[in-house]
Amino acid sequence: YKISCNDKEWGEIDLPMYVSRGVAEKYRNAWYRNIVNVPENLKGKRVILRFEGAGYETHVWVNEEYAGFHRGGLTVFEMEVSRYIKFGEGNLITIKCINDNVYPNANSLVFMHPKLAIWAPLKLVFVPQIYIKRTLISTNSKTSSIDVEYWIDNETGIKKKININSDIESYKDKTITDSASFKNIALDPGLNKLNYSIKMKKPIYWELWEPYLYNLKIELREENKGIDSLTERFGYRTFEAKGKNFYFNGRRIKLYGQTSYWLPLPQEVKPDKEERKR
Repeated sequence: YKISCNDKEWGEIDLPMYVSRGVAEKYRNAWYRNIVNVPENLKGKRVILRFEGAGYETHVWVNEEYAGFHRGGLTVFEMEVSRYIKFGEGNLITIKCINDNVYPNANSLVFMHPKLAIWAPLKLVFVPQIYIKRTLISTNSKTSSIDVEYWIDNETGIKKKININSDIESYKDKTITDSASFKNIALDPGLNKLNYSIKMKKPIYWELWEPYLYNLKIELREENKGIDSLTERFGYRTFEAKGKNFYFNGRRIKLYGQTSYWLPLPQEVKPDKEERKR
């Protein structure tokens, strides 16, 4: 991670890149370095490194300063690196991924092999001091609405009041079908978890034979000035379990699956003979 490190013999690769099982089993660490120019006109923005998949343990340095780590090979995660960035200059970003062979119980039960790579997209994202960190959209068929949970990160250090505009539009032709506005939403410093609902006039259900999609567009405004926005795609559908049965959009369905018992699963999760027969 030192600027003085001689990396002339390092290979160049495009990210993301999947590392095969054989390579992952052979090596313990994978190192990445790159110099990223950050324009001066972005000064004042927060700088986020957004990993959509890296593992198993990921360590990050920016301009020789240690920025943090994340453990887990299958989850999306972020690191804020604003304090280490030099605007208007080149910035050395170094990333080290440690093989999950180092951790005896770390291998995923989903992909039973070691993970050693930045195997999904990695982005350097510039966001305002107040921004929408994430959302969770749930369908409420009883009220023909969607329930929206969202997290807003306020790093101004003071309490703020904002307005929120939300539009639901057809993903295909961008026609707005439903809207809602909320005024004077109070934000404390730090991360705020909030929620609201939007009534939909005639929601079109997502079906297997017609996977209809919507966009939810959320805009944050302060004193009639837009400060951040987010667009999230979703399908209007329901899935629930009642007793021993499963229901999709209110209709009973049957699910078929296979247990991969031949994989080297830990004994505590390996199905017995009777379970395999079922």
